[in-house]
Formats: sequence, structure tokens, C-alpha cells
Amino acid sequence: MINLVIVLVVWTIWGISAFLLQKIYLFEHNWPMSITMLFGSFIAGATSEGGGAVAFPVMTLGFKISPSVARDFSLIIQSVGMTCASLVIFFKKITIERTALIYSFLGGVIGIIVGFKYITGMFSPSFVKIFFTSFWLSFIFVLFYLNKEKNRLLFDKVGIYPLAKLGLFIAGFFGGILTSLTGSGIDIITFSFLVLAFRINEKVATATSVVLMGTTALFASIWKGAILNDISPLALDYWWVCVPIVVIGAPFGARSEEHTSEL
Repeated sequence: MINLVIVLVVWTIWGISAFLLQKIYLFEHNWPMSITMLFGSFIAGATSEGGGAVAFPVMTLGFKISPSVARDFSLIIQSVGMTCASLVIFFKKITIERTALIYSFLGGVIGIIVGFKYITGMFSPSFVKIFFTSFWLSFIFVLFYLNKEKNRLLFDKVGIYPLAKLGLFIAGFFGGILTSLTGSGIDIITFSFLVLAFRINEKVATATSVVLMGTTALFASIWKGAILNDISPLALDYWWVCVPIVVIGAPFGARSEEHTSEL
């Protein structure tokens, strides 16, 4: 029921806005991005990889779109899709690790601000594409390692130790810098840190990373759009044709993580 309510609310707001601002015509040339995010949004809600982890490589490697445009699109579309997925996680009482969410987000906020101001202009588009591909492959190795190790002792909580909080903050900081470059990354870094360093249950780590990526993308979009006034117009065009898609895929993916534990 909550999925339907979220979809209807977002569709109504999007539909009225798209009609008044005359954005419907954008589907004529940009519909391939709608198809891409149909799959990307489900992956975003169901796994620790945000929709940007699908959008960025498809846009840069498949569609030959500039990494800066792909980064901006990834941020603004995840601010919708993964925020909606986060609402489902909240209302369905899916377990998250709150300590990890809070401290990784705080680190991520600083990392994003630093990244936008000092880091993003240091690297060429080719380097960003290669770096993202390498980073994504390293995450595949982490998943392979976890699936190889059977009967692991798992936990649902990190604890309140100062070093744990510091580690999560640092992970979030570097994740924020990566997110400022590619539009995603804080979710993958935090997920990997939780399951490797703290042996957190993968379902809990996944739900936590979804909420973390949603809140981080929302902050980054507001910071880049409202404070820096530097969102790519082309990324906004892609955003308009993908909003009604991701609002279905991301919450539906998040529901696949539902279990009986309390939030």
C-alpha cells in the first residue's frame, strides 16, 4: 500500500510540473534513459549499489555522455528514487544500522563539500571513467569474498564505540568524495565497511546503504543545485524522463529487503 501511495504522490507532482513546464516532449529523444533507469532503480532499492552505479557506466561507456553530466544525473535521480525507497524501508520497519547511517552521512556531507570544491576539477573524464570501473570491480570482489565464506557470525548492530564511529565517519568522508566524482560510492564503501569490519548482516547493511545513498544524494543535489547553482541542464532533461520510472523501481526493490526485524 505504501508503494502505491508514494507512486501516486510523486506521479501527481511530476505530472503537473511536467505539463506546466512543457517537459513531456523530452521523452521523444531521451527515452533510452527511461529504460536504463527501469532496471537501475530496482537495483538501487534492492542492493547496496545506488542507481548511479548503473546510470554512470551506462551513460559514460554506453551512451558516451560526459562523466560530469552522468554524475549530476545520478545525484538528482537518486535523490528521488532512493529517497522513495528509504520511505518504504522506514514504513515497513526494515532494520537499518542507525549508528552507521548517522556517522557515515556526517562524513559524507563533508566529503561532498570538499569534493565539489577541490577534487572534481582535478581529474580528466577518462580518469573518472577508469576509476569508477576499477572501484566497481573491487566491490564485486568484496561480494565474492563474502559469498565464499560460509557460516559467518553476523550482527545487526555496530555498537557505540568511539573508534567505530570514527571509522564510519572516515568511510563516509571518502565515500562523499567519490560521490562528488561519480554520483555514487558512499553506499558501496559503507556497505563494504559494515560487512567486512563489523560483520553486519548483509540485509541490514544493504537497507542502511540505501537510506544513506538517498539522504546523501538529496543533500548533494541541493548543495550543487541551490548553493553552487551548477547542475547540468542535460542531466535535468534526463531527470524529467526518469522520475516516473524510478519511483516505481526503487521502492519495489526496497521491499525485496523486507524482513521481520524491528527498525
